[in-house]
Order: sequence, then C-alpha cells, then structure tokens
Amino acid sequence: MRQKKQKEKDEMTKKVLAALLIAVLALGTCLSLVAASPLPAVLDDDEQEDESGEYVIAENEEPDEDDDEDDELDEDEETDEEDEADEQDDDDEADDEDDDEDDESDEQDDDDGDDDEDEDEDGIDDDRESREERKLEIETSDTKVKVESEIETEDMENEIEIEFMAEEGVSIELKYKNETETDEEEIEAELELKVQFLNIVEYFDNDTSGNLTDEDTRVQTLDLEELSYSRPEVTNVTSVDGETGYRFELIGTLDDFEFNITAVFFSSYALVDNTLVGPTETKITINITNFPFSDTTSTSALALQVKATSEMEIEKETETTESEVKVKSEKAEGYFSWENWATVNGANRAVNHSLTKTSDSTLINLCYPGASKIVHDPKLGVWAELPPVLTYVFTLITPELIAATGILAIAITAATVALSRGKKPSPASLTPFP
Repeated sequence: MRQKKQKEKDEMTKKVLAALLIAVLALGTCLSLVAASPLPAVLDDDEQEDESGEYVIAENEEPDEDDDEDDELDEDEETDEEDEADEQDDDDEADDEDDDEDDESDEQDDDDGDDDEDEDEDGIDDDRESREERKLEIETSDTKVKVESEIETEDMENEIEIEFMAEEGVSIELKYKNETETDEEEIEAELELKVQFLNIVEYFDNDTSGNLTDEDTRVQTLDLEELSYSRPEVTNVTSVDGETGYRFELIGTLDDFEFNITAVFFSSYALVDNTLVGPTETKITINITNFPFSDTTSTSALALQVKATSEMEIEKETETTESEVKVKSEKAEGYFSWENWATVNGANRAVNHSLTKTSDSTLINLCYPGASKIVHDPKLGVWAELPPVLTYVFTLITPELIAATGILAIAITAATVALSRGKKPSPASLTPFP
C-alpha cells in the first residue's frame, strides 16, 4: 500500500512538473512575440495617460485646510477653481505630449546609436564604412596616374585599379578582381572597362530630338587628341563629411578652348558636391569652356563623344536621374554612369544621349545645349556582390528572446533534475562493481 501511494505521489509530481514546463514554454513564447511587436510602446503610452489622470484626480480631491471654517464655496470661487483645474489638465496633457515626444526622440536616438550609428551623417552607418574601407596607393608619371585600391582579409582579396591616361586624348581604365572563399564555395570575379573621351561635335539638331543623329547637320568635329595637355596632378582632398582622399586633374587646351577633367576617389564613403561617392568608384567632373563655335547664331549644340571598351558585352540602362553603360562578371558589375542633367552657363539643363554599338565598343554621345561653360559629372566604378550574411537571423536575437531562452533552460533543467530524483533506483543499479 505504501509503495502504491508513493507511486501515485511520484506520478502526480511528474504531472505538476510537466504542466509547469508547458506553462513556462508558453510564457517564453509570449515574451518573444511581445518583444517583436509594438505592443509595449502602446501599453506604456496608455499607462502614462492613466497615471496622469490619477494624478489630476488626486490633486482635485485634495482636502482644503479651511474646510472646517468654510464648508461651502461661492459660485465665483467654484468657477475660478474649475478654470484653474482645466488649465492644470491642459498643462498636464501638454507635458505628457512633450514627454512622449521626448521619449520617442530618445528611443530613436538610442536606435540610431545602437543599430545604425552614422557620426559623419553621410547616410552610411559607421560599421559598414569600417568593413568596406580600402587601402589606397598612388603612382604618377608624366602622362599617367594609377590608383590601386584593395581590401584583403583572411578569406578575401579584393583589388581595384583605376588608371588615368593623357594619351590619345583622355582615357580612364578600370580593372577589378575579387577572390573570396566561403565554406560553401569560392567566389571569383574579374572585369575591365575603359572609357575614352574622343571628340566634341558641333551640330544642328535638325530633328529636334536633343540627340546627335544621322538626320542632324555636323558643323565641325574637334579631336580631343589635338589638345595640349598638362602633366596629370594629384592632390589631397577632404570631403564634406571629413573623409580624406585624392583628386586627379588634367587640363587640355587649344587657344582659348579648355577641356578640363577631374576625378576624386576615397578609401571610404564620402560626400562630394551633395553626391555620395563610394570606395569602389571615382566621381568625374568634365568642364568644357569656351568651345570655338563655328555657328555665330548660337543655335548649334554640342556632343561629347565617349568610347566605352571591354572584352565583355556592354549593356545600357537608363533611369529617371541617371543613365549608364555596364559590363557584368560573376558577382560584379563595372559601370560608367552619368547624370541626366548638367550645369550649362550656370543653369541646370537636361542631358540627352545616343549610343552606337560596334563589336567591341560602344560610342556614347553626351549631348548639351550650345554654351560657353558646361559642367557634367559622370562616375566610373564597380558594384560587387558580397558573400551572403545572415543578417536576418541576427536581427531576431533580441535581449527579450535571450532572457526567455534562459528562463526556458532553467525550467527544463529543474524539471529534469526533479524527475530524475523522483525515480527510484533499480536493484541492478545498486549492485557494487566487482
């Protein structure tokens, strides 16, 4: 009989522990769901309003010290007190609203500081800038400037080479190479893209298309190879957000005409002329000044002819604010892009373009209105696909989830110990070792 009662008691203990374990599991799940939802913020706001209401009521019900002498108030006094109470309520509500706004602002600041801290305010969080920062090396000669940019880690070698050349006009050549090893695969990417500034064509836009076409009348073609070029110069430069980099400049002249091309490049993300320049690209600025127009009526237009060359197929893409030609490799894209507007005699004007493809190159006509001063800003660079990162998994790991997991672990351990203690040892387990 005693053994039967003990057995029933053990069974009851197991059931209680099992029920407790299920309850803790359910509690942990609820905690995780609540932590991932905006419900806590809503509850906090409601609690603040309730507390505020209780505070006002308590203040209105505060006993008067002169109650024994004056049991009743005059109607005027009651009205004054009611007005004061209403004003107090309004002040309290305003204070609560200010407190809520301050709390939201503080929460936003905390979020920005913890998750997306951006001290230089360039739109890129500091952790990403630190991960993608590159090492730069510069080589110069009488006709060339070469920039070598690289990132090297235990599992990755990423190299970019940009070469500016004042030979046969002006050309910029981009070379990219990447080797990355992961547990699943080895990622390799390699590409080349060269852009060469060939000519400036003066023409009459007969078909009013805004582009240089076969229907238009070509007045003259100025070969940029015929210009006299200065020695390429490289100087240090600091961006608006405090990043240090380099500035390349090359000036070609023919009498009063000047073709000036500059380029900036940085080891990290940088803001230049309200434009974000990445560490894998260079921002180019083209200045066309005092072009020798043959047409004295100022009705002709200009087309800057740029030749893009690559062993890979060159593709075109046009968006609302920007157009580009690009080449694709495994996990990477090289591109030459330009904004769809330029500064023409101090005003923003639309830039049209037309393309002519050959077997190994694409001729780009960047078309501008006739003017004495034209400034346009293209870019040359690489977009590369990085190895996959389980960022979504990491975003699910919250302090609340960790705490809930700890509670579950403790509960499971306690239940296991209790169950093992409640189980009587068998006679075989009591047999001593021989």
